[in-house]
Amino acid sequence: MRIAAFTLIVCLAGFNAKAGDDENFHHGQVIKIDGSHISTWVKLPESATTGKVIFRDQSGTQKEVDSHEIQSITVILDDKTVSYYHTDYIDRKGNKTDKKIWVRTVSRGEVTVLKAELDQRVPVFLLQRENEQLPREVSKHRFTHEIIHYISDHEYLMKDLSEGRYTYTELVSLIDEYNAWKSFE
Repeated sequence: MRIAAFTLIVCLAGFNAKAGDDENFHHGQVIKIDGSHISTWVKLPESATTGKVIFRDQSGTQKEVDSHEIQSITVILDDKTVSYYHTDYIDRKGNKTDKKIWVRTVSRGEVTVLKAELDQRVPVFLLQRENEQLPREVSKHRFTHEIIHYISDHEYLMKDLSEGRYTYTELVSLIDEYNAWKSFE
């Protein structure tokens, strides 16, 4: 009897996991603006400007929620914890934007790297220190100038950056190296 019960539980768990994967649904933790937490199947935002978030409960019923009601979504993707935040940000010109976008974590640490798809699905990176309220967009064209603000206390990385050893496409590696150094300070 115990074997039959165990087999049934394993089969149901496998069915639920499969049901969650259909149509890009992932099991995750959602924090709403009002502070409430929801553990549910959720379809991740497809772009930075996605206006609705779709949830699915255990019975398979789908519910759409306006993005402005969601603060964050956290899921496990490829054995890594990834969070999506609906947030304002500081644009390339240094201005706070007038609309919120979805960003996802790429790397966490003293400086967090976030990624979003803003225009025509072109990915952009945003950086945010622990003490900063909003992430800041990093321009591909002014990368070296803008990144100095985040790594100025690391002499060797500053030297490598000034010598052109890092480019915009290596931003995550650069910040990972900086964060590793900061964690030993």
